Amino acid sequence: PLSPEARADAATLIGAPAGEVVSEASLCPPGRYVDGDVCVQCSPGRYAPVGDMHHCELAPAGHFAGEQGMTAPLLCPAATYAESDGSRECTACPVGRANPSPGARQCQACLGATFQSQPGQSACRPVPVGASPVVSNGTSAMYRASYGYFLLGAGSDGEEEYPFGRPYACVGRGADGESACVGFNQCVRTPVERTLMMEGELCGACAEGFTRRSPTEVCEECPAVTHVMDLVGISMMVLCILVLYGAGATPDSGSSLVIPALRGGFTFVHMAQIASEV
Repeated sequence: PLSPEARADAATLIGAPAGEVVSEASLCPPGRYVDGDVCVQCSPGRYAPVGDMHHCELAPAGHFAGEQGMTAPLLCPAATYAESDGSRECTACPVGRANPSPGARQCQACLGATFQSQPGQSACRPVPVGASPVVSNGTSAMYRASYGYFLLGAGSDGEEEYPFGRPYACVGRGADGESACVGFNQCVRTPVERTLMMEGELCGACAEGFTRRSPTEVCEECPAVTHVMDLVGISMMVLCILVLYGAGATPDSGSSLVIPALRGGFTFVHMAQIASEV
């Protein structure tokens, strides 16, 4: 049994009128528990739904008790969660996860063609057309350009809509229909040496050493300089012979002129090859 002094202290603690005798049967109201001769408020993370309890209950997972003396736990709101019992506060869903409903023990992973780049969100977002989710640890917090597309202007069309850039279709196509853009904002390379063939936004420009006939084509390697010079040299030799015979030179009289012309042409080709190797 409690002493008269302890009953008076308990009456003061629970707000009973001065001089009123509080019976032992109703010593502690909800939100408090009996600790020896005194009535103590439940600490944050715990609650007491009825009076005269000898201990406070832990707030269950998905709930929280943020203050002292709580009589019931509160549900964690949407976009948050409480994984374990006894939580004093709820935790915002991390990037790559979301929670649409209150009272969650954990947030849902963004899977499939969805992502979430911001914490504390109630829903995952659809990946834009022309992009693919980047999956890490079983969830997606961002997206990348798919094959045939290029991301441009992150946030320029509204950061909420395109936080990592808006996907644009690349124009350049090869003879077999291959795209100049191979995904991840990367441009096509040669199959063996892996030399960059195209560059710039939308992979719209030829890299050094490559060319194309049309802006809708994928660039191809430029022909070797020596081949071009060979053709020029041979053309010069043929032209010299045609000029000589066109001027009325006979085979006998012109033969002495044809030989120097041939020598000059071969010399030009040889010098062109040396210059291309330097």
